[in-house]
Amino acid sequence: LCRAPIAIVMLVQGRRQWVSGVDDGKGGEVDLEASYDALSLMGEGPAIVTDTASLTGFDHQSVHATRSGVRAFIAQPMKFEGAIVGYIYLADQRPREWGEPEIGYMERAARLMAAHVEARSVIEEKDRRLELETELARVGERYRIIFENLSEGVSVMNADGEIIKANPAAPRLLGLTMDQMLGRTPMHDQWRFIDDGGSPIPNDQNIALVALRTGRPQLGLFRA
Repeated sequence: LCRAPIAIVMLVQGRRQWVSGVDDGKGGEVDLEASYDALSLMGEGPAIVTDTASLTGFDHQSVHATRSGVRAFIAQPMKFEGAIVGYIYLADQRPREWGEPEIGYMERAARLMAAHVEARSVIEEKDRRLELETELARVGERYRIIFENLSEGVSVMNADGEIIKANPAAPRLLGLTMDQMLGRTPMHDQWRFIDDGGSPIPNDQNIALVALRTGRPQLGLFRA
């Protein structure tokens, strides 16, 4: 690219980066604070260096520096959602003046690569949502099968205490049809709740209404 012998696209996470070919051929993490790439990641714009020998504060004798033989480079950061996610690195093994064509090319390439990262992120998010929707559908189907086949009666009430859903066993145990049961509340005229001793239960002590009022689970035994 741009007649430079070295061109790299590097993705980073936070202030850490990983490359292959470090430490005698083994892949590993590069100390960002001591690498040339820090110039790009620490700033908002590109790092443009005509001769690395003029830089201070970097370990020019490190394995990373000496093996690459880099003497001049441009490191253009790539941004996604305001954060630096990597950089495009163009380097030469001799001192070199970088002109406007190379700098402009790197800016355009960084925008294109950032758009690619964004597109991949959107696709991955859609895939995650599809997987979640599929799993929710499976869980919902398992719940439906269990709910409809329970021998015990189960009813679901809304915030007003009206029955909005019931399994087949619920109306059967109460001698009702499903249509008769839906929409009823525990205070329906045809229902009278009594405790295990046969005494009437006041409406304000009905465990279903107490659960709705307090938002806490209630346990008890009563008869309708």
